[in-house]
Amino acid sequence: MDLHVHELLSRLELPVALKLATKVRRILENIKKHPGDAKYRSMSKTAFNNQTDNCGAGVGLIKFLGFEEAGDRLLFTDTLSGLHQSYELIDAAVLTLMEKHRQVTERNLANNHTAMMKAESNRMALLDSKKALNDLLLHPDTDTVGNVSNLKTLPTDVLVNLDKLLRNIAENPSSEKYRTLKKSNAMIATILSCPHAATHLQQAGFTDSSDNSLVCNSEPHHLASCIKALDAAVSQQAADEELAFEKQAEEMKALRKKKPKVDPSDQPLGALDPSVQEELTTAMQLINDIQGYMEQEYLLRGAIGFDATFRKEGMKILEQFKVHRSFKILHELRDNWAHKIEVTKRETKRSMVNTIYCPPDPETGKPHPASFINN
Repeated sequence: MDLHVHELLSRLELPVALKLATKVRRILENIKKHPGDAKYRSMSKTAFNNQTDNCGAGVGLIKFLGFEEAGDRLLFTDTLSGLHQSYELIDAAVLTLMEKHRQVTERNLANNHTAMMKAESNRMALLDSKKALNDLLLHPDTDTVGNVSNLKTLPTDVLVNLDKLLRNIAENPSSEKYRTLKKSNAMIATILSCPHAATHLQQAGFTDSSDNSLVCNSEPHHLASCIKALDAAVSQQAADEELAFEKQAEEMKALRKKKPKVDPSDQPLGALDPSVQEELTTAMQLINDIQGYMEQEYLLRGAIGFDATFRKEGMKILEQFKVHRSFKILHELRDNWAHKIEVTKRETKRSMVNTIYCPPDPETGKPHPASFINN
């Protein structure tokens, strides 16, 4: 019997087998504790399958240990002595599975620890290689291998990819995968299509291999010299682009000075396009109407010296029109001021017929107080 239980459980993965065996042991344990209670001797087959991940071997195992199928129910029909024997079998199976699970867990932990240590070792080695490469690049005795003038004519993406290829080898000197370039690779094919880039790969130590690939056997010191040339080419590219941008900006600035932007509203009406002339004429008429209403308002209110105020208001209105090019603003302002005049006339019970404007004092240049003569 023990061999049969072991055979059934061995077909399953360890976590599933342990879950199934633990569930069956709990069922038999409840029957042992409550031998006279019928509810512990019967259970739903569907529920049992769901609780054991529908592993397939669950029903066969529990039938072997004393249960029988009755429709969708599983009934325990064995004797008490058979119950004890079945419990001992499944309990031993659970203990065995738990020990296996413990061993697997410890082994996985040990493997994970080893992998982590290896990853950390690789990380530290990479950091050391990067530092060594940077030291070589910054060292004044490191030569520059490669024609910088030719390299700076290469497309930026080609320069970047070349730099990446050589740095990968220099930073991982013991890794063979970075030293072999397949010509069928799209990026490598693009690099090789540029003659200056292909020449630089040869100068870096890449040679043709029999399997349609390129192999590099150069030491980090030589690769650093080649990378230094690429860095110089990138720097010169950036400097040239900056000079070109500055030159373009100066040309644009000179062009703007040569052909200043002309505001149509600042030109004589006769020099404007007929449609623009009509537009500005209408705007000026509306602004004159608004200023006239404003003048009446100030006179009715008794405020003298309105010339400056009108000038400011008129300029403000004109600026708004220049920005928005909307007659709606001017019409609304004119209507608002016309309404305001009517309200003021009703309040003061005066009209412009009864109003005499006193000009400024010729000696002081200051306006006299407002004078109103009511007929």
